[in-house]
Amino acid sequence: LMKKEHFRYLPVFFFCLAVIAGPATAILLKYDISLFPDCNTYLDLARFHFGNSPVRGYRILTPFIAGLLNMLSSGMFNQLTPRYFSGDFSLPFCFFLINTVLMTWFGTLVYRYCRSFGVGQLSAVIGTIVMLSCRYTLYLAALPLTDALFCVVIALTILGLRTKDTSMLLLVVFIGPFAK
Repeated sequence: LMKKEHFRYLPVFFFCLAVIAGPATAILLKYDISLFPDCNTYLDLARFHFGNSPVRGYRILTPFIAGLLNMLSSGMFNQLTPRYFSGDFSLPFCFFLINTVLMTWFGTLVYRYCRSFGVGQLSAVIGTIVMLSCRYTLYLAALPLTDALFCVVIALTILGLRTKDTSMLLLVVFIGPFAK
């Protein structure tokens, strides 16, 4: 999946990261995740507590990676906790890091999809900004949810079909069932 031609999209990746990171950080710091069952379920999955939700219980990839990152960081992200943030900050921040990267990858795939139709760079950037500036894109990047991976799977599917890229489609076959 990582061919030399993919590195030419690195500036697009960093552009997407710049568009998403600031607003997503504001959502992470202001949103009370304890009020929402979805967030609590995924936080519990990241802590390897199962049984909260049979509906969301199979969406394990993002929570497991967040839990692993939290374990490897030994909770060091708690030192970044703002004074007004209530509760554990380290694990939600790990979700934030993972989901922000996933939504950045999603933005890069949207850009590539637009370009696959032969549109100019400016038009593809505008289309990408439209997708990334959507309110829900920022929520998916900021909060302990698994929908960012689902967005990547959808984008990989449509881009893989459009460009006839078998490696993208094989990746979708393996991660898709655990995304949503």
